[in-house]
Amino acid sequence: MAKMKKSTKVLIIVGVVVVLIAGAAFALVRAGQNALAALSTSLLSYTPLERSDIENTLSVSGTIESASVKKVYQEAAGAGKALQVNVEPGDTVQAGDVLCVFDSEDLEEDYERTRLQAEQSEESARIALDNAKNNYNTGLITSEQSVRAAEQNLEAMQDALETAQEQYNDALEDYNAGKLELTLQVDAEYTQAQYAYTSAKKVSNDLFLAMRDAERDLEGATEENQEELQQAYNAARADYEAAQAQTDNAKAAFDAAREIYESKDTQVESLLDDYRDAVTEAQENVDDAKVALDEARQQSELALHGYENGVSSARINADQTLNEMSLADAQENIDKCTVTAPVAGTVTAVYAEEGENAAAGSLLFVIEDLNNLEIVTSVREYDVGSLAVGMPCEIKTDATGDAVFIGTVKDIAVTADKDAYGNTVASSNAEFAVTLALEPGQEGLRVGMSGRANIVLERTEGVLSVLYSALGYAQDGSPFVSVARPQEDGTFVIERVPVETGVESDFAVEIVSDALSEGDRILDDPEALPEGTVLPNLDGADAAPAQAPAGQWQVTIG
Repeated sequence: MAKMKKSTKVLIIVGVVVVLIAGAAFALVRAGQNALAALSTSLLSYTPLERSDIENTLSVSGTIESASVKKVYQEAAGAGKALQVNVEPGDTVQAGDVLCVFDSEDLEEDYERTRLQAEQSEESARIALDNAKNNYNTGLITSEQSVRAAEQNLEAMQDALETAQEQYNDALEDYNAGKLELTLQVDAEYTQAQYAYTSAKKVSNDLFLAMRDAERDLEGATEENQEELQQAYNAARADYEAAQAQTDNAKAAFDAAREIYESKDTQVESLLDDYRDAVTEAQENVDDAKVALDEARQQSELALHGYENGVSSARINADQTLNEMSLADAQENIDKCTVTAPVAGTVTAVYAEEGENAAAGSLLFVIEDLNNLEIVTSVREYDVGSLAVGMPCEIKTDATGDAVFIGTVKDIAVTADKDAYGNTVASSNAEFAVTLALEPGQEGLRVGMSGRANIVLERTEGVLSVLYSALGYAQDGSPFVSVARPQEDGTFVIERVPVETGVESDFAVEIVSDALSEGDRILDDPEALPEGTVLPNLDGADAAPAQAPAGQWQVTIG
């Protein structure tokens, strides 16, 4: 029997099935011994073999959509009412066209307020930075002066130590030599100590006057120079205190010398002890001066570190990046009050209304490209493997009747459809999204129409083809067609011709055989008659024509 295929349109042969006689009887028919008895009459239909175009298609359906849909939302936060709406559904716009303008007066006032605050903040930060730098410079000077004063005091104490050591050594030498002229030396030392004390006292007095002048200047200081005068006073005081220490030391030396001078006759023996005590005291003063110098240096480092931190902090506060970003954001928000078209296209929906507010994030307009339409559909996994991007398709809609629109396969999803959570939909027959692009410029189509498309999976042109019902299959499964071959005497002999099949459509299949040509009479039922059956002259002529139109034989078989 002929192999049946999905959607095949079967031609029904009218009449009864021909009962075949034995093989010997057929041989007699072929030899011209037509001694058959009339048993039954049947109508045997055939179709001339022709060339045609064969398409293997896949039918899908879906809704016509725009290939580019852009939704325009309210992006300006805090905008006022819509002052004007410039478009309505159906208007064509270009990218950058003004669609709507919202009131931005309040936002502009907020921007100006923010700008003034930023300027004031910048000026305050600049002043603070300048003050921090000045404090650092002043502190650096004060620290250097303090360290220098401590260094000078140490030098003075070291000089005093050297002097006391020398005095002790000289006295010890005279004592060991047994000199009686010790009083002359005592007199000289007394005079020297008196001179040193007088000089130190004069220096101390001069520095005291300088300190007092600095104190008076400080008392009359203004806010701008108070810090500078304070540092000057501190430096003058440090110098005075150092000089006063030297004066005290000089006075102590003078008092000692005077005591020796006044009681030199009775204290000669204790003179060495006094010199020795002076050396010890001078050494202690040197040690104390070293400690004071170390402390001055440490305090200087700590003070400078604090000033440096102040400068760094002021420099950070002077950075206006955040203010600039805030102003830029505010200006951008103002600019968004003028809503422009992000793309060219046709306005298909308008939600903005003049005199009405629109909250940030609300939908204002929908712009679609109506020149580039597409259909988004889906195919089952059984068919998706036969699809490829670029395949042609033909589309029809209920609204446009028999009009055929041309398109191509634009995109095939790489995965099956997913649910709202992004998971592949579990199904025994998964579906894959497919996008069909319609050629631009085809009139009559509108967004929202339901479309039916036939995707051309395979296509061949000008090939020999038959209906599925005309194709038979041998016991080994190989296909064949039954051909009525014309004879010289006008009769026809049935011949089964093996064929190869090619592209298939829903109704027909391509056949290939060197034994077939256009015009051959192909039986609509390939198994209606055995091979070798002789059919009568169709036209009642002596010779059968090479080609004939579709028709029927009225065959009597006995």
